[in-house]
Amino acid sequence: MAATSGFDVQQGLDSCAVPTAAQMQWAWGNTPFWSWGYYLGGATAPHAGCRPWTAAELAQARTIGWGFMPVWDDLQAPCNQNMSQHISTNTTTARNQGVSAATNAAAAMQAAGFAGYDQVWLDIEAYTGSGAPGCTGTALATARAAVKAYVDGWSSTLGADSGVYGSSYGSFADDWATIAHPPAEVWLAAWGSPAANPNTVWNLPGVPNGHWYVDQRVHQYRAHVVNYSVVGNAQQQTGSYDVDCLAAWMDQGSPWDNNGDESNEGNSINAEAVCLGAPQ
Repeated sequence: MAATSGFDVQQGLDSCAVPTAAQMQWAWGNTPFWSWGYYLGGATAPHAGCRPWTAAELAQARTIGWGFMPVWDDLQAPCNQNMSQHISTNTTTARNQGVSAATNAAAAMQAAGFAGYDQVWLDIEAYTGSGAPGCTGTALATARAAVKAYVDGWSSTLGADSGVYGSSYGSFADDWATIAHPPAEVWLAAWGSPAANPNTVWNLPGVPNGHWYVDQRVHQYRAHVVNYSVVGNAQQQTGSYDVDCLAAWMDQGSPWDNNGDESNEGNSINAEAVCLGAPQ
């Protein structure tokens, strides 16, 4: 059965490792998290060591109440030497690759039991900065053009279901705001920012508040939180979690839709200044 979807202002987490049923049950009752990001598939997901959840694992999580942020981990920037599969430097080819990625992701979403209006997130890893050897100068300019074409193909195919994940700065996320078909929602990695309270989707480096401002953002504000709070609960999770603030239309495992203040949200960056629950 397809899950309920709705506007979400909760916190979530994402991980490569697949939790056990006991871990999911404990986290549901003892943390502020409502949604779980997991790897749905894509060319580079195996390279990252991540696998899709099985139908049984998804069903168990839904029964508990979890919603999902399915990630399509596919081709990466041409100059990103940390990745094994790359977008073409030819922008026409790159756009076609984005269309193919979207088509494959939509099929995987359907096979996993998601509804046609559930978001799927294309992963664009950071390709600038100290962790991205080779992404400088002309190579960086070429990569930015290729990624923009790739994301445009993705978003033009999926429309309202098109989400894209990336570093707010290192993935040049704001480039996607000016393409012909911007993604409907963005999931921005900006760890520890803003410093005063990172449990928000606003005031993130590299992406103005005026872009994706009406229930269109997720903020990954902590990364690699090893074992989180499940340590000491006899449900220790190996690996690590990333922590997110959600202010977007999301798949939701339980019939929850926080519509209480929707009338205040139109064209306003003041609605939902922070996500529910204390920062993690």
